[in-house]
Amino acid sequence: MPQFTQPNPTGLDWYIQTLQARMYSYFKTLWSLVDDTKWNCFPRAYRNFSKEQNGYIPQYFIVSDTNTTNDYAGSDALSGGAIFYNDNYSVVSFFGLGDPERKNDTRDDVAKVQLMFFIDLSKITPGGIPLNQQHGQRLDEVVINDMRNFMLCNGCCFTITDTYRDVDKVLEKYSGAVKKSELQNDMHPKFCFRLDMEIRYNPFQNVPKNYN
Repeated sequence: MPQFTQPNPTGLDWYIQTLQARMYSYFKTLWSLVDDTKWNCFPRAYRNFSKEQNGYIPQYFIVSDTNTTNDYAGSDALSGGAIFYNDNYSVVSFFGLGDPERKNDTRDDVAKVQLMFFIDLSKITPGGIPLNQQHGQRLDEVVINDMRNFMLCNGCCFTITDTYRDVDKVLEKYSGAVKKSELQNDMHPKFCFRLDMEIRYNPFQNVPKNYN
């Protein structure tokens, strides 16, 4: 399982975490991520304003083991920071929620979800291609193809609607100094992309447990 998960995901987060766990297990093997220290795989992140960065950044909300301190985690898995590139990891990923959420004619909830990836292509094996056989290969295309094919069979009710590769478009919901740094950082072998997805689900399933 990924390091960061919710103890009792409910509603939309149940579907997100199910997809998160499935893709972590599958791509950890396909991309030769030999242990649990190579991929920081986050579930749904918040879009928070950072005074230090003078703009919006993605962060994952965590609660300490003692349940006395609430804080946020970034790509380095420590408190603070943003979930973007980090040289200590081969892959960093997170989910984001788009607006608006709505109902369809059968009263299912319809949500638009974004899945962001920040990858060092020199440290993984897209498509299972060994590192010594990757010369001249468009690995960015292989990575996206890996994810799109995976989603067709293991999408957990999510369907892909759009794919974005341009880093400025990928990070369009974020701003400030940290985004400017990422725009300059996104050069081969580093690669970021975004999958826009839609899910239709019954909001009355996977509801919170009664702990009373």
